[in-house]
Amino acid sequence: MSKHPFPVSRRTFLAFSALTGMSVSLPSAFANQAYPARQVKIVVPGAPGLALDIVVRIVAEALGTKYGQAFVIENRAGAGGMIGMQAYARMQPDGYTLMAGGLGLNVLPPAVFTNLPIDIPTVFTPIAQMAESANLLVVRSDLGVNNLTELVALAKSKPGELAMGCHDRGSSMHMSYELLSQKTGTKWLYTPYKGPSEVLAGLLSGTVHAGLSSVGPFVQMIKSGRLKAIAVTTSYRQRMLPEVPTMQEAGVPGFDVGSWLSLHGLPGTPPAILEQLSRDIVEVVQQPEVRKRLELAGYTPRPLGTREFKAKLDSELARWNDVAKQAGVVMDYRTRT
Repeated sequence: MSKHPFPVSRRTFLAFSALTGMSVSLPSAFANQAYPARQVKIVVPGAPGLALDIVVRIVAEALGTKYGQAFVIENRAGAGGMIGMQAYARMQPDGYTLMAGGLGLNVLPPAVFTNLPIDIPTVFTPIAQMAESANLLVVRSDLGVNNLTELVALAKSKPGELAMGCHDRGSSMHMSYELLSQKTGTKWLYTPYKGPSEVLAGLLSGTVHAGLSSVGPFVQMIKSGRLKAIAVTTSYRQRMLPEVPTMQEAGVPGFDVGSWLSLHGLPGTPPAILEQLSRDIVEVVQQPEVRKRLELAGYTPRPLGTREFKAKLDSELARWNDVAKQAGVVMDYRTRT
């Protein structure tokens, strides 16, 4: 008598064994499937057409071409980027949803604000830096100064009287202004505006004497002679205004502020995916066509892989925390006071 309650032929047993082996190996095969196996979404905490959105779209297109998968952009604007960042923090850490970030999202908010709704430095995992842009210090042509040395001397002779047009509190332009004040020992009449077009209008109307803003909106007025460029905030000169010195060249040692833009993941994302993305982002940003598109849009390709970018991120957090505290601009996020 057979020992088995249901006799099984050798052929049936072998077939069953083969199917069982397949069922066990299928999950392993899917787990080892090359990344990305489907569409990747990049959350941009800002409106379409702004600096971060422009740079991310250029890089996303290059990544899509490299991988043969679509990298789609999802803009989530509002509350200075906080709405998009909070939404992303609740998503799955699977590598198929990434977040665009930068100095103004990942570093300056935790330096300037207390009681933020999320702990930005721990919630997001750095992947790579893509590019950066400079801020530009300009003055009205009728101010009678030709360089930073003369501007600083004038400001020191009239402490608190020269109006400096700048972006809203906590922006990279505002913090560039605070850093300039600290390094040169000058005191200005800080005049906040919503954006570069308002700063430009303030200069042209005579409301402010000087301004700190992004480079692009001021180029034509500088070339026409209505405004005078004093210095750019990065440690290297800008392609759009190659004749304009850096702050360091103009006499402020150690001054280097670039509005860098980056890509981030979430804690728990498979390390292999993060490493692959880091490597490939650096690679595509260095492609001649991508570099050209970024430069034409007004951005300097400055790719950094995860290790270098993480070190920079930590350094930036420490630096801007110190600048904000020294300037006395730290405020409660809930009340803005």
